Amino acid sequence: ARHWEQLAALESSEPGGLAVLDIPLLWEGGLHALCGLIFFVETSDTARAARAAARHGWSTEEWRRREASQAPLAEKRAAADAILINDAGPERLRLECARWADALRDLPARPFVARWPSPEALPAKHASA
Repeated sequence: ARHWEQLAALESSEPGGLAVLDIPLLWEGGLHALCGLIFFVETSDTARAARAAARHGWSTEEWRRREASQAPLAEKRAAADAILINDAGPERLRLECARWADALRDLPARPFVARWPSPEALPAKHASA
């Protein structure tokens, strides 16, 4: 419900605007159906484990357990529209994202509530899903 409320508020305040969703369980939660373009952010296991330890205090074992409970990275990578490399720090990732800015701006407007009418419903799959 939190994601629905945030996206509904964004659409109300900025009709036709863009939203970037940074959701690790995007596919597992069905939220990929909301997206017009999906990026897979490629990061080494070592970097992901270190970031999880710094952000959440997870041990390597905890990080592995959580990763194993998600869809395999190969499936997420294959299902993405584009792959961004994130092993060289935030500035490199910003440059990678900037390369896609025009493609994002050129996406046709798709009203959010048409894809996810209420927080109680699951998002409707888009044509390419």
